[in-house]
Amino acid sequence: MGNEISNGLLLIITITLMVIAYRLPKRNEADDRLPETKEPRVIESLSLYKGTLIEYNLRQPSSTHMNALTGRGEVLDFDSEWLLLSCKKIKGREQRIIRISQIAAVKGIKG
Repeated sequence: MGNEISNGLLLIITITLMVIAYRLPKRNEADDRLPETKEPRVIESLSLYKGTLIEYNLRQPSSTHMNALTGRGEVLDFDSEWLLLSCKKIKGREQRIIRISQIAAVKGIKG
C-alpha cells in the first residue's frame, strides 16, 4: 500500500512539472542573436594604434577597472577577442587584458 502511494505521488509530481514546463514562456531565437557590435571598427582602430597610447571607452562599467567606463594604456598586443594594454600606475606599470567586445570606442593620445 505504501508503494502505491509513493508511485501515485511520483506520478502527480511528474505531471505537475510537465504542466509547469509547458506553461513557461518559449524562447525566441531572435533573442539568442548577439547584438550588432562595432568590433571590426575597434579592431581596425587598434591596428593603427599598436605600440601607442590610447584612451578607450567601455560599454559597461567593469569591476576590474574600478567600475570606470574609460581608461588609458599602451597597446601591446591584440587579437579578434582580447586586447593587452600596459597601464601606468602609481608604482610602475601593470598589464590589463580587456575583451574587445566590451570596448565601445578607441582614440589615440599624443604623448
